[in-house]
Amino acid sequence: MGIFAMFWGIGFTQAQEPVELTWDYTEAKPAQNPDNGLYYDSAVNDAAGTNMGLKGIKLNSSGYAFFAKPAVAGTLTLTISQRKNANAYAVNVYACTIDNGTATKGDLIGEIAVDAGPGTGSLDIAADVTGIYIERKTTSEGVLSKIVFKETKARSFTDFEITNEQLKGEFDASTLPEGVTFTGTQRNDSHGYVNVTITVPVDGTVKFTIGGCQYANPATCKINNAEGALLAEPNLKTTYCYHLTDYDISTRTVTYIYTGEPTTLTFSNIAYLPYFKAEAVEVSKAEITYRDQNNNVLGTKIVFEGDPIGECPYTEADLTIPEGQKFRGWFYTNETKVKVTDIVTGNVTVKAKVTPIESVSVGSVQTYDLTKATFYPEDHETFSVTGGEYYNNHGFTFNAEGSFSVEVAGKAQIVLSLCQYGNGTTITVTDAAGNSIKDDVPAKAENDGGITTVNYSGEATTLTFTFAAQTYLHSVTVYNVSEFLVKDASGYYIVPSGDAAALLMAINSASGEEGAKVFLPNGTYDLGAIVKTVISGKNVSLIGQSAEGTIIVTRPAQEGLGTADLLNNTGEGLYMQDVSLKNDFAYGGNDGRAASLHDTGTKTICKNVNLLSHQDTYYSHKVGGLYYFEGGELHGTVDYLCGNGKVYYNEVKLVNEQRNSATITANSELYVFNNCTVENNANTYNFGRAWSDNPVCIYLNTTLLDGGEKLASTRWNLSGINCDYSIAGEYGTKDANGNDITPASNNVTFTKQNTSMNTILDATALETYSIQNVLGDWAATAQESVKQVEAPADGQYKNGMVTWSAVDGASAYALFKNGELAGIVSDVAYFEIEVTENDQLTIRSANARGGFGAAAEVALVATGICETIHAEKAVPERIYNLNGMRVQKAEKGLYIINGKKVMK
Repeated sequence: MGIFAMFWGIGFTQAQEPVELTWDYTEAKPAQNPDNGLYYDSAVNDAAGTNMGLKGIKLNSSGYAFFAKPAVAGTLTLTISQRKNANAYAVNVYACTIDNGTATKGDLIGEIAVDAGPGTGSLDIAADVTGIYIERKTTSEGVLSKIVFKETKARSFTDFEITNEQLKGEFDASTLPEGVTFTGTQRNDSHGYVNVTITVPVDGTVKFTIGGCQYANPATCKINNAEGALLAEPNLKTTYCYHLTDYDISTRTVTYIYTGEPTTLTFSNIAYLPYFKAEAVEVSKAEITYRDQNNNVLGTKIVFEGDPIGECPYTEADLTIPEGQKFRGWFYTNETKVKVTDIVTGNVTVKAKVTPIESVSVGSVQTYDLTKATFYPEDHETFSVTGGEYYNNHGFTFNAEGSFSVEVAGKAQIVLSLCQYGNGTTITVTDAAGNSIKDDVPAKAENDGGITTVNYSGEATTLTFTFAAQTYLHSVTVYNVSEFLVKDASGYYIVPSGDAAALLMAINSASGEEGAKVFLPNGTYDLGAIVKTVISGKNVSLIGQSAEGTIIVTRPAQEGLGTADLLNNTGEGLYMQDVSLKNDFAYGGNDGRAASLHDTGTKTICKNVNLLSHQDTYYSHKVGGLYYFEGGELHGTVDYLCGNGKVYYNEVKLVNEQRNSATITANSELYVFNNCTVENNANTYNFGRAWSDNPVCIYLNTTLLDGGEKLASTRWNLSGINCDYSIAGEYGTKDANGNDITPASNNVTFTKQNTSMNTILDATALETYSIQNVLGDWAATAQESVKQVEAPADGQYKNGMVTWSAVDGASAYALFKNGELAGIVSDVAYFEIEVTENDQLTIRSANARGGFGAAAEVALVATGICETIHAEKAVPERIYNLNGMRVQKAEKGLYIINGKKVMK
C-alpha cells in the first residue's frame, strides 16, 4: 500500500524535518484510488512469471499518476520499467494543477529515464510546482512501482575535510571555512594531532566523520552546542587506527549526525585526530530491523538518522531459547552490543544473541580473546574480570590488583598471551579456596603476543590470576587435560599423529623453554576454527616428518591480518622444517587475508616448509627482522609474501594459485629471491608491488616455468599501496629449460610517487644482494642451521635391537617402522624394537636444530628376525614411566622396561 508521510520536528534535537512523500508498490499494488493523495488510471498486479512480475501504476496510452505537493523544492525519484521486458524506459514529468481530483497538465519539467528496468531515476522539482503529473514517454506499456518526493533545503554550510596527510604535518587552520576553529598539538606521524578542539558553526543537519585511533585515551570526545549543552560523547577508540587502510573504513572511523537548529558545535577532548570531515546532509529516515537469533524478523522501527537507537521493543520473552542456552543481549551484525545511546547513522539490523551456557570438562578447550572489542566477560560463565576493561588491539588493561578468573575441570594448562607494553611485572594464581598455586608468573612479554603457561594439577576449581601492576593481556586459553604432554628422553615433545590438541599443548610448553623441540609425525593436525596459535620463546624448533605428510590446518571464520592467522610467531630463532601450514579460509577471490605464518619475531628459519593460502600467506611483521627460507613451497594469489624486515628466499618454489591476476609480493623493507622458481596458475601475474617505506625487492636467477608467458608486460605492479619501490629488480631470469629470458631493459614508472627506473639489474646484483649482505652476521648461522646430517650407513637390526655407528653432527636419531615413527633417541646408538621379516626400518639423523635429514634403510640380519626382544642382550636396562620419561629405577607401578610393560 502507499505511504504518505510528512515529518516535522521528529528527532534527537527536535529539528524540523524535511517533507517526504512516498508511495511504494514494489511488493503490492495500490489498494484504493486515490491512494493517500495519489491519483492514477489503473494498476498492475502481475504474478511472478507473468511479464516482469511487477506491481504498481499502469502507464499505457491512457495511464497516468498525479499528486499535490507543498510549495517546497525537492527531488522526485521514480522506479519505472517496461511491463514485459527489461529494456530502457522513460516517463515525462509535468507540473499540474489539481481541482477536486482532476489534474490539468502544465509545463513539462523533464523526463526520467532508465537504461534497464526496473530502474530508478531522479529529477529536481522547483518550489513553485504544487502538483506533479507523470505519464509514459516510451510508447511501450510500463509500470510505475515507486514514487518518492523529498524536500531539499537551501544550505549555507560549507563542507570541509581535514585529511590524514594534512594532520601528519603542520596543519594550517586558516584553510578552514569561515568560523571553523582548530587547536591541538602536532605529533608528526599518522596518528595526527593530539588534544584537539574544533568548533564548527552549523546551519542544520551536518554529518561528521571522525578518524579514530585504537590508542585513544580518553576514548570519548565531547560535543557541545553554543549554549554548552552536552549533545553526545562518541567513542573515538576504534578497532583499528585510521591510517591502517587495509582495514574497512567502518572499523577506523566514527560518524556523528547533528540534526538540530543552527548553532556552533564544539568538539573537545579528542585524544588523537587523524581525520575530520563535515558535510551538509538532509535528515533521512532509517529503518531498524530486529531479528531473533535464527535471523527471523521480529519487526522494524522507523527513526531518523542522528537519533539515539533507544530501547529495543523486544525482550527475551519474544525469543525461543533452547535448553542449555542463554540470551546474551542485542547485537549489531559486527557483534558489537547495542547501547541505547548509540546514534543511528543509517539502516541497521539488530539481532538477538543466544549462545550455549558454558561449562568445562576434561578434553575441553576454552579461548578468551581479549583483543576483540566484541569480547564481553559478562557473557561467559567460565570467565570473569575484576578491575579490567577492553583497551584496544593489545587486549584488556588490568589495574594493579585487578584480576581474571577461569574455571578448570581438574588438570589444566592455562596459556596467557602477554603484551610487551604496559607496566606488567608478575601474576599470582590462587584457587577457589584462596590457596596459592603460583606467585611468579611473568606478566609482560619481550615481544608482543608472547605466551606463558601455567600447569595446574588438582581438583576442579576456579583459578584467579591477580596482577601486581597495571598490565595488558591479549588472551587466555584453557586446556582441560587428563595428562600433560611431556618431553621424552630424547628431548623432543612428540605429538601423537593428527592430535591437534596435543600439538597446541606441545607448542605452549615449548614456548616456555629455550631450545625446545616439537616433532610431528605425518598426519593432518586440524585446528578447526582456532587461529592465532602463538609460538614464542627462543630457538624453538617445530619439526615434521615430511612437508607433504605433516599438515597443520585452520579454517578461520573471518579474514584479516591478526584475525585469521594460523600461526603467530613472536619469538627469536624459530626453526621449522618439513611441515605444511595450510590456512583454509574460504577465499572469495578478492578479499581474504589469511596468513599461514604471521611472524612478529626475528631470526626465523623455514627449511622445506610449505605455506598454503591465498592472500597474505606469509607476513614478516618486524621492522629490521631477519628471516631465511630454504626449499619448500609458498602458495598464494594476492600479496602472498608481504611485510617488512629482511627476508632471503633461497631455492623456494613460488606458486601463483588460480585468479585473474596474481601479485607475489608486497614488502616494506628488503625481500631477495635467489634461485627460486615460479609456477603460475593465474591468468596473469607480476613480481610484486611496494607496500611502504620505499622498499627493495630483488629476483636473482629466477626460473619461470611458463617462460614468462603470463607475466605482466611491466613485470611489476606499478600501483604501490602507500609508496613506490626504491629498487625493484631482476637478474638472470630463466625459463624451464634454463634459457635466459631477461629483457635487455624494462623501463617503467611506478605511479604512487611517479618513480621511474629500469628494473633489469647487472651481474653486480649477485654480490650486492648476497645472503651475507642481506642478513649480515646472522647469515652464517642461518645457513649452518639448515644443513642436513646424513643418516647412519651401517644401521642394522639383530635380535630385537637396532644398532648403528654415531654420525658426526647428529643431535638425535629417529627410527621409523614401515614409515611410522618408532621413536627418537639422542644419547645412544641403539634402539629396542620388535620386528617381523616383512617390516621395513629406516633411520634419520637430526641436525643441531632437530630437523631430520634423508632416511637410510636399516639392514635386517636374518638371525632372530622374528624373535621377541632377548633378555640376554648386552645393553643397559632402559626403564621409562608412562609419561615417557626415563628413570633410573622402577618403583611400584607400571613401567616400560626394555620395550615391554612391566608391573612392579
